[in-house]
Amino acid sequence: MTSYDENRGDIVAIRNLIKTHIMENGGISAAFHVKKDANERNYFNATTKAFFNFENGEINHSVTIVGWDDTFRKE
Repeated sequence: MTSYDENRGDIVAIRNLIKTHIMENGGISAAFHVKKDANERNYFNATTKAFFNFENGEINHSVTIVGWDDTFRKE
């Protein structure tokens, strides 16, 4: 699994660019990979309806980000 530090400078900078874009211009599109067995492998959190996957794969989902919740924990 890849190490992830949500407070790493480059991640914070990208997150802030996305937030600024949304506030000034509206939604932004994102694409990602979800394994077919996501529920079985704990990539999906049924309580929060959130996916999280470190693995690479062919893009099979697309979303539009229209807002965020800074209090939403990655766990």
